Amino acid sequence: MQLLYVSRPAEQLTHAEVQQIVSASRRQNWHSGLTGCLLFTGSAFAQVLEGPVATVQTLFERLRGDARHTDVRILWSEAAGARRFANWTMGYVVDVDLDSEVVSLLHASTGSDDAVRRLIRRMADDVFLGTS
Repeated sequence: MQLLYVSRPAEQLTHAEVQQIVSASRRQNWHSGLTGCLLFTGSAFAQVLEGPVATVQTLFERLRGDARHTDVRILWSEAAGARRFANWTMGYVVDVDLDSEVVSLLHASTGSDDAVRRLIRRMADDVFLGTS
């Protein structure tokens, strides 16, 4: 299963604080067989989770209840064969240039398929090229 959600930090986070979250996520995801990527724009998050359906759903429910972020919204999910971030227990991208795109997806009544695909492609390109 692949799932993309967006959210906003409940309070201002430093790069070091987000890096601590990423480090803990990498360890936990490795043990759970999950992969994915976290994008932080400075004012919003977008995260792709990949793995077995039950594991992804359980993790997402835990994330939804995490007080460190608000406005948690699933934009896309599907049963998928190939993982887009198969080599990353948790890729991490910092890209302030994507802030307006992610914030608009937070506020849109629905995320367009094109916008979701563009965002995932950009996350994949950035994490694989090491631009964060």
